[in-house]
Parts: sequence; C-alpha cells; structure tokens
Amino acid sequence: MCFSSEAREGDLNIGVLGLPVRQYILVTARNEAIARQLQIDIISDKPADPALIEQREHLLAKLAERHQHTREHVLSSLSENLPADVDEIVNMLDVCGQCQACMEVCPICYVDFPRRGEDGKYYYHDIARWLISCAGCGMCEQVCPHHLPLSAIFGRVREQLAEAAHYTPGHWLEEPIPLR
Repeated sequence: MCFSSEAREGDLNIGVLGLPVRQYILVTARNEAIARQLQIDIISDKPADPALIEQREHLLAKLAERHQHTREHVLSSLSENLPADVDEIVNMLDVCGQCQACMEVCPICYVDFPRRGEDGKYYYHDIARWLISCAGCGMCEQVCPHHLPLSAIFGRVREQLAEAAHYTPGHWLEEPIPLR
C-alpha cells in the first residue's frame, strides 16, 4: 500500500533497492546546492555508475506500478461500511476507545500526535493532518487488534485530501498543510 519505495523529495537519500548492496549504496542529494552543503563528494567513494542508476530506476518504476495496481485493487474492494472520509475516521477512532495502537506506532503521530477535545473526541483537523501526511508504511495495520485494513482506509482518505488540496506531503517540513 505504500506510495513510493523511496523518498524522492528528501534532501538526502540513501538508495539500496535495486542495487547489489554489499557492493554499492547510492547516496544522492535533492539538488547540487544540497550536495555541496552535505559534502556528498567527500562522503562517497565515486560517482555512481549510470548503468546501476538505470537498473535501480527500472526496478523502482516496476515497484511503483505494482504498488499502484495493488492500491487500486484494495481500495476498490473496500467495504462500503468502512470509513470513507475524515469525519467517519474520527468516529471510528472514537469507537476504538483508548487503544490508540495505530497512532502509537505511526511515525507521523510520533511527531504530531492527534489531540482530543474536552468531550474526548479527536479534533478533525488533527486527524486530517495525520491522514494527509500518511506515508502508507502500514505499521498501523500491523498492530490493529481489530484487524482493520487501516492502510487502505487511511490511504483512500489521504488521496481524497491530497487531491482536494493539491498537496503532496514531504516537500518541506515548514510547508503548511492546506486543511480547513
């Protein structure tokens, strides 16, 4: 269910997929200015072999296509009675009670844990901010004691939010999340 096998927007990326990792690790910067700032030429042995980069890009493209196909299949088969928007997810989380296992393992929640109001309900904006930032790692689904398809549910709502807001998470940490 993940969206991408790599973080292309990161300032620094360590690439291992598609490479013989006992021989090579690809270290790339988002642009030349960052490469100079991080001294990529000093921390790396030599420029990467173009054939290895092409091999890696081919594998990443195949993985992205496979992930997209899997995501579309899973989303199309979701039951209509599972949450389909932020309000329904807020209600679902309220019904889950005090478990919070999905949030406890979430790397997004580790940085920005959704808050509850005095009435005990999660704030809509906090849940929406969590969902639009979702990386699709699936850790939430792995710990859910109710065995809910959380990756698919959160992914479906995340795509709706991102499309409505024309937003791609992860470009800049300081970038405000465009939510009401």
